[in-house]
Amino acid sequence: MNRKDFVLKTCVLCIGGTGLLLIESCKTTSTVVKAKLFGGKISIPKEELISKKILILEIEELPYPIYISSNAKNEVHSFYMKCTHRDYKVEFKNDQFYCNNHGSRFNSLGAVIEGPAKKNLLELSVKNLNESYIIDASTIDT
Repeated sequence: MNRKDFVLKTCVLCIGGTGLLLIESCKTTSTVVKAKLFGGKISIPKEELISKKILILEIEELPYPIYISSNAKNEVHSFYMKCTHRDYKVEFKNDQFYCNNHGSRFNSLGAVIEGPAKKNLLELSVKNLNESYIIDASTIDT
């Protein structure tokens, strides 16, 4: 194979692979839902979380969203999506939280993977009631 053919074939592979990576990175694994804060608490219907597995809650009264997830063992976790390094919103993708401003990364349980953040994300208490989950957002500093 001559140099020209080699370059053409490898460039096509690189461009195709990059396109697939871009498409893959656009996929979302969570659903954004508007929710209301009542007395420092947020109620989420169980069926909604069970069917989606991950919800991102946008709450008018709070500057950052709240993440809530349910796994195969029916364990429920909730985090305030505010970076603990500086007050920026974190994003959730590929089973991790990312702060696009300074590069901090947190695992799906809110623990720091990579700094500059040194503290884990704020985990919110979740109570399991008959038909809903109640997230206690009263510990959030606004």
